[in-house]
Amino acid sequence: MIYEKGNIRVIIEQDVSMLDNYVLDDSNLGTMICFHKRYELGHKTDLIAEQFRGWEGLKTYLEKEKEAVIILPLYLLDHSGLWINTSGFSCAWDSGQVGFIYTTKEKIQEFMGIKKITKSVLKKVKTMLIDEVKTYSEILEGNVWYYRVEKKKVCKCCNVATYEDIESCNGFIGDIDKNGIKDIMKPKYFKIIDDRNEVKK
Repeated sequence: MIYEKGNIRVIIEQDVSMLDNYVLDDSNLGTMICFHKRYELGHKTDLIAEQFRGWEGLKTYLEKEKEAVIILPLYLLDHSGLWINTSGFSCAWDSGQVGFIYTTKEKIQEFMGIKKITKSVLKKVKTMLIDEVKTYSEILEGNVWYYRVEKKKVCKCCNVATYEDIESCNGFIGDIDKNGIKDIMKPKYFKIIDDRNEVKK
């Protein structure tokens, strides 16, 4: 997407570098354990599907060996793109369970800076895990963005226009009006987007 007004051009593109290099790590509250024949999903793990008797076997392992206090199922939709959630999809042909997201008492205490874990805390943690899955789904969908602001300069001799980079940033996840670009980009440049000065191809 290209937005232009006067001598300023704002370019918003899919952040390909983030798509190619994104890795889930220990900074997340939850850990996603996934098994799929074609895709590497979730956190890196040495576990393999053949170790367990179905999903119940993996869930039991997480409860006993990892001492998980919250475990949510993960479902993948593979149809002209990838989507992942904790509630499942209506399309049974192209979707199914691929794993779990879980967290532990120790991780909750460390992540939230608390000692006592109450029912209200667990309820909040569940919502946070669902939000982490939503963010991960946005990345799988390719809904990650990079922006660049350029200033046009026209040569007085040959009348050829060139563009100079004056501001850029990457790593924005989700829809443009909600992903934080507005908070980072200078208001006068974001107004070019807000005013819908999109260059039609």
